[in-house]
Amino acid sequence: MAPAKAILLDEPFEGLAPAVVQEVLDAVVRLPDRASVVIVEHQADMVLPIADRVYVLVNGRVAYQNTAEALERDEFTQARLLGVMHDDATLDPEVKTA
Repeated sequence: MAPAKAILLDEPFEGLAPAVVQEVLDAVVRLPDRASVVIVEHQADMVLPIADRVYVLVNGRVAYQNTAEALERDEFTQARLLGVMHDDATLDPEVKTA
């Protein structure tokens, strides 16, 4: 790959064997040392730990934007926008668990 200022990865883990996914993920983690990286990925849980910012598109429009850290902490938004369900998550933010 020639020197680049930005790299766009579209579904870089799609269809890969689990062992290969880890190899690709390890390589992607090193990319920001060389260039800015934009990753388009349906499996948010794969990229949230390595992302700085997150933009969630719904029907082609930005429905959410924040830091990756903020989205990782916001289980309600993950469930609502990404379909990610945690054992203790609820779809109603008013319902509190003990």
